Amino acid sequence: MTFYLLITVVITYQIIGITQAVLHRYIGHKRLIPFVFDSHTKFHHTIYNSNCTFESTVYSKEEASISYTFIPFAMLIAGMAYLSLPFFLFITALLTVIASFIMQVYLHAQFHLANSRLQRFSWFKRCKEIHRIHHMDQTSNFGLINFNCDRIMGTFVSPEIENETGKQA
Repeated sequence: MTFYLLITVVITYQIIGITQAVLHRYIGHKRLIPFVFDSHTKFHHTIYNSNCTFESTVYSKEEASISYTFIPFAMLIAGMAYLSLPFFLFITALLTVIASFIMQVYLHAQFHLANSRLQRFSWFKRCKEIHRIHHMDQTSNFGLINFNCDRIMGTFVSPEIENETGKQA
């Protein structure tokens, strides 16, 4: 049973990562849904531009979040899980969807904070640099914490980060 729970978490997490990156690329950066495009590119990418204000001491209250656009897709994924999985695996998938959504929203806000407490972790620094690259080149790095879809789409650009020893990671 533990094996099935673990597989459900991993597969659901990957589906959520792919969904987030595809939505970000095709809804957040294309005019398919104009108000979402405007909210993302004219607000978020203007407030947190790559030249001078990628980071701030507080997350902007003017930030027009488009996180809500993910909800119908998350509900679709949860519905498919409900129809295709035994109940205990559906609950596992549902909790993974919710946790992934919360984690992505939280980490995205932390990427834009200059004084984030997460800055002490190397995994966070790497994800933040990958996101910074996205703000410099809006045709790359659409994932927030899962970059498998960017690798598949050919949009992944790796940062050249030096670790504490001065060697590139």
